[in-house]
Amino acid sequence: MAKFSVFAFAALLCLASASTHIESVSDTFVAKPNGQTTTKSISLARPSGADVTCTFVFATVGGTNEQWTITLDATEKGYQCAIERPDQPSYLYFMHFSAAFENTAKIISAQAYDKDAVLSGDQVIVAGHSIKNGPKFKNALSRVVLQQ
Repeated sequence: MAKFSVFAFAALLCLASASTHIESVSDTFVAKPNGQTTTKSISLARPSGADVTCTFVFATVGGTNEQWTITLDATEKGYQCAIERPDQPSYLYFMHFSAAFENTAKIISAQAYDKDAVLSGDQVIVAGHSIKNGPKFKNALSRVVLQQ
């Protein structure tokens, strides 16, 4: 009887984990300094409705290939997307960039960083579902964070 109970419990755990909603996804990508516009997207399934997607569009030149990450997390209040070079500052020259949510409400906050400093003023434009480079963007970027 005890063996059956343990087996039944293990089966229930397997079923529960199979239907568990994933709350975080992450992926790495290579930012290539070839001047071509590149798009990287990541999606997170919602229990109901369309998947939430975070998309990063950029073009870079100068330097060498860099490893970057894009992470999408479900939070208590919504979603957060972070795009960054995790281990060190970026030395690429960003010709342009934008990051946006799809299938969500408008963003609550968004920040872009050059090394450890937050870009402000006319360096970035935050509107609706996205953040993008502004007219006074100085072409340096190490992290972008969107919250919805």
